Amino acid sequence: MNILKTTLLLVLLIILLVVVGQALVALEGMVIGLAVACMMNLGTYWR
Repeated sequence: MNILKTTLLLVLLIILLVVVGQALVALEGMVIGLAVACMMNLGTYWR
């Protein structure tokens, strides 16, 4: 159950970053938000 909660939180974080990026800078912001989310998730994975 903890894995499911963690996965859900990470997915929500990715969605939040992509939506905020899109709202601020359109398509480039979405790409930047996705890249930041991916880097954060990789950092969390390797920790």
